[in-house]
Amino acid sequence: MSELITRTARLVPYAKRPKQVPSFVTAYSYEPLAEEPGADLGNLFVIIEVLVSGRSSEDVADLVISTMADHYYNQATDQSDPLRRFEAAIKATNQELANYVNQGNAAWIGKMSAVVAIQTGSQLHLTQTGSAEAFLYRGKSAARISANQGAARPTAPSKTFGSIASGDLEPGDRLLLATPALVHQLSLTKLKTIVSDTSPNNAIAEITQLLRGGASGRIAALVIEITTPELAALQVRSEEPSEIQLGTPDNVLEAAKMAAAPIAQATVSSSRRAGAAAKTGWKKSRPHLQQALQVTTGFIREQLAHKDSRKRLFVAAAILLGFIIVLWQWQTGTVRTKQLETRYQNDYNQYQLAVTAANNGDKTTARNMLSRLQGELTGLFQAPGRKSLDAKLKQSATGPKSVAELAGLTATKLDQIEGLHRVDVSTVASFSSIKNSKPTHFELAGNKAYTFDEGKNPSLYIANITTNIIQKSKADTSRLGAITATTISSSSDGIYLLTDKPSVWFYNFAADSLTEQSVGVGQWPAGTAIASYAGNLYILGGGMVYKHVRTYSGYSPKAPYLAPQTPGLANATAMAVDGMVFLLSPSGLREFSAGAFKQAADTPSTLKNARLIRSSGGGNSVIAIAGDTKRIGFWDNTKTLKFAKQYELGGVSSLHDAAYDPKTQTVYALVNSRLVKFTI
Repeated sequence: MSELITRTARLVPYAKRPKQVPSFVTAYSYEPLAEEPGADLGNLFVIIEVLVSGRSSEDVADLVISTMADHYYNQATDQSDPLRRFEAAIKATNQELANYVNQGNAAWIGKMSAVVAIQTGSQLHLTQTGSAEAFLYRGKSAARISANQGAARPTAPSKTFGSIASGDLEPGDRLLLATPALVHQLSLTKLKTIVSDTSPNNAIAEITQLLRGGASGRIAALVIEITTPELAALQVRSEEPSEIQLGTPDNVLEAAKMAAAPIAQATVSSSRRAGAAAKTGWKKSRPHLQQALQVTTGFIREQLAHKDSRKRLFVAAAILLGFIIVLWQWQTGTVRTKQLETRYQNDYNQYQLAVTAANNGDKTTARNMLSRLQGELTGLFQAPGRKSLDAKLKQSATGPKSVAELAGLTATKLDQIEGLHRVDVSTVASFSSIKNSKPTHFELAGNKAYTFDEGKNPSLYIANITTNIIQKSKADTSRLGAITATTISSSSDGIYLLTDKPSVWFYNFAADSLTEQSVGVGQWPAGTAIASYAGNLYILGGGMVYKHVRTYSGYSPKAPYLAPQTPGLANATAMAVDGMVFLLSPSGLREFSAGAFKQAADTPSTLKNARLIRSSGGGNSVIAIAGDTKRIGFWDNTKTLKFAKQYELGGVSSLHDAAYDPKTQTVYALVNSRLVKFTI
């Protein structure tokens, strides 16, 4: 079957002034284009009616729509399944409504009717509250897919939206989502005939004609056609508009008055509050601006009345232009600050929701929310006008006093959820007294740590972790080149070194010597990680894991160990082999056995870009070393692979490498010219 697409038409009441608004009614749809983020998650449709007078009804509707959209497309869950994301969005919306009531806004309870639907491919998922209606028309048949809840409206805000109805869609299906008033004024039979027999645009046009002269303030509807690109290309484009506003005034003066109303019922957007705030600021400053404009105008007239009027005309024009520029800059800055205030408030609300989720034991949701919030706050901190925002926040009575403070709270809470432990370390060996020594790689074998310096021709030093004595190896390192990765051999008799040539070298413990390893055909692949197991070598590089089998004369040519389409392989940053193959990527830690995926575990945000992982105890534990955040993370794999904890080392300005000794439960780490240790 070809992919399914939608064609949607919207029917909404005309915008009115607040004193004329006994309720808020609207229809909303979001149908992302193929290249837009969230396109694979499908389309969002909302019909909503709130029977409360004034602006509060609009705020409730805005809260429902913005929360549903945000949590479904951006913050619902890491799951790609639309139904799970929809469930999470409903849960978040109910929580937001409960928070809104706790702030003293309870007038809307029992007075809301709404349908929220998600269409993705051939699947439709729908939830509702109150008496809003949803119908599916297929061929000559019609089915009500909403339940009439008018007699049993939920009284608890946390249960506003309840169960989900799901079903399959086919090309040619039509959907009608409507507020109760539409069904009260037009019969179901008539609506079926109109919606089934014509295009969505023509359907709302015909409905408008039938409603003409009647009460339309509480009517909103979405007519949605399910079709395919091929069928859509064959259909004649309708001359009718895809949106009609019911009750548009015929009187031009009245229409102008209503167009200037501060409440726009036809459309709900997340920028409304910022726009309203900007209008308020404009009204407050307007008398001063009018006075300044009068002075400027008087000055210009005086100049034009002078005998040298042409020359003075240019002067006057320059003054007027300067005044306009200053006015424009002031207005732009005010609007920008208000927009940032709205953005910050949304971020702070997300932080509070994440804290609530963590306190309720839902650490996965809290971690995901806080991780996304960190990225958003980074962008907000860099946004133009942020200093003006901080100045306003500094004067607020509650909440963080700056964007940086909120970012700090977010990071602290995330650390708590992700099991962060801050530890003090003790020095095992110091390389600071050795001239030009900058160790960046090391391997732990018995009571000795073999360290390699950075750069070309790196020196090799051997540190005894028992006596703390450092000795320089006699091995010739002049032909090595820069080392990119190291690993202990599977027989524990030496260390394999992957260099940037690319080449592979073997350092023999007993002989204290280096030998370049040969490959049967071609050359060694460039890589970022090397591992040894059962005499064979594994190299991670170029979005692949290559296996080299040990032969009599060296090693076989590279052969892919994992299929190219293996999840997590293309962007893997680190690898370890210890009976099983472990790959770390920003999406998590994955375990493979015999070339097949076995299991996966989440990765904290601070370890997502780690460039080094090590496995020990036959794969029972895995550690990750993240130089960018200076964190060391642990996964436990005694039963199932799961993240356990992470450590931050005190007094450390750089972290290059680390190894774990499971016998003594000691971690050895290579940091700014020191080999240090701590016990877990």
